[in-house]
Amino acid sequence: MTFQHLSALRSYPNPIPNEVYHLLGYHTPGDGGGGDFYWDSAATGGDNTGMVFQSTQSSTGRWKRLYSDPVNARWFGAKGDGTTDDTLALQAALNFVANSGKSRTLLIPDGVYNITSQLFVLDQTHITGSVNYKTIIKKTTNTAANYPSPRPEDMYNVDAIMCIVQPSYGLYAYQNNIENIRLKGEAPNKNQYGLYYPRTNHTRLTKVEVENCINGFYTKDSWQCEHIALVAARCDHGFVFAPTTPQSGAGTSCTFVRCWASGCRLSGYNIRNLYYTSFSDCACDKLNNNSYSTDGIIPTAYSFEGCDGITMMSCGVESGICQAIHLKDTKAFSLTGSFHSFPPISTVFNDTTAGLLKFENSVAAFSGYLLYTESLQGTNMSNIYATTSQVSFTNSIYSLPYGKTFVDNDSTIIDLGGTSSHLYNPTTTPVVNMTAAVISKHIRVPDLGAKGLAYISMPAKAVIRGIRFSALNTTNTSSFKIMVGYNATDKNSYYGVVNWPFPTDQYVQLAVSPGKSRKPATLSNGEGWVLFVSTDPSQLAAGAGLVFEVEYVIEN
Repeated sequence: MTFQHLSALRSYPNPIPNEVYHLLGYHTPGDGGGGDFYWDSAATGGDNTGMVFQSTQSSTGRWKRLYSDPVNARWFGAKGDGTTDDTLALQAALNFVANSGKSRTLLIPDGVYNITSQLFVLDQTHITGSVNYKTIIKKTTNTAANYPSPRPEDMYNVDAIMCIVQPSYGLYAYQNNIENIRLKGEAPNKNQYGLYYPRTNHTRLTKVEVENCINGFYTKDSWQCEHIALVAARCDHGFVFAPTTPQSGAGTSCTFVRCWASGCRLSGYNIRNLYYTSFSDCACDKLNNNSYSTDGIIPTAYSFEGCDGITMMSCGVESGICQAIHLKDTKAFSLTGSFHSFPPISTVFNDTTAGLLKFENSVAAFSGYLLYTESLQGTNMSNIYATTSQVSFTNSIYSLPYGKTFVDNDSTIIDLGGTSSHLYNPTTTPVVNMTAAVISKHIRVPDLGAKGLAYISMPAKAVIRGIRFSALNTTNTSSFKIMVGYNATDKNSYYGVVNWPFPTDQYVQLAVSPGKSRKPATLSNGEGWVLFVSTDPSQLAAGAGLVFEVEYVIEN
């Protein structure tokens, strides 16, 4: 027998036990909520509005659905028409798959599903939508429904679109998979969270998009979680790994692959208390591109605080009005092959500690890094701002026609070769407020050219405190020598000419007289100056090189 809709099935007066009945639709024929049912005449269990229905004709006996994976949200009455409130239907479907011993996967077909409070996803639940983000869950209110929280610091009665919840105190939400879903905030005020999932492990998020929330993806103290091809669009903060208390631990062993923060306001990736985790092929585009915040927060594409062992590979920033990277209390940070490009920036930042690259009490290594911007003039933003930090650059390229730099006495910025740096010591760009620094230049044999010359750029007001060098793999020959000075044609400008023998692979110190420690008076005011290093390339063996370090302070 066939029924047009659920009401007709419920009211059928004389069902035959174990005979199969066909339902064409939940509300109307063809709406996706139909299926095959049988009558269990002895059953007295609850009506879950999707898989088991009570008859209106009898208190004993239940209609039970015959099904195979996956469970369909339409079976619970969800319409997805962009008008109906589908909150109860979707939550009923989520509850069933979480508690079912047979199925753990919920399919939410194409459609716009309006909800008026957050959805709760229980342990070991898999949710899948349709491809190309055609499954949209749209929250239209700022309501925060109540849900028991195992930890007081992880309250679930928050204004979120979807929450992944822990089963009990001390346990983590385990092995949840969500894919091909768009979570969209359309409340009177921005929803606080798109996806809220503190303390999860082995969670896998794939092709999930969050739009128009304060925090797009929000987690903390999660481990072994995968974030793949996620999008945070038009949020204040795209991806947030929140700080934790000392007693509650920190996150570890997570991956972010091909994630994208687009058109966000304050941060693309705001990461706290996360260890040994990688970011690969991620992007942050148009951060703070439309309006600048005056609430005391410096917009930052990638921000890491209290993190150790972070690796970034082939990540990018484009068209942002923001800091590119901010590290605070972060150690063992490694960046490889990343690209950051900015339009002309004219906004005056309200914090003079802003820097395209900002380091606070951190240790980092950059390799193959490309940083480009057309102008920072008048913005209060430095090219680099460093306090109590050690940062090295290898084979990095900087195109920064204007800028300034702040590096305090407890910081060291090292350039280990590659294209000439305009990041922190350009000859054509003023460098101000730098109180002390060390420039380290690794010169390879091909860099010396036929004349055996290499150069180190110095700020205009630099006062040299020391020069030292180390020769690597040199040929043992009496004719080998190294010359250092600021005028290759005037021997009076030399700091020293050092002849063989001298110890290889060890530093040799050159004395600097007070008369030669400052920029030569013959050079124009306002310009930087250049030290030259010269030797005979023929005296260097294959694979040989020179390492020069110049230590200096800025004279105010």
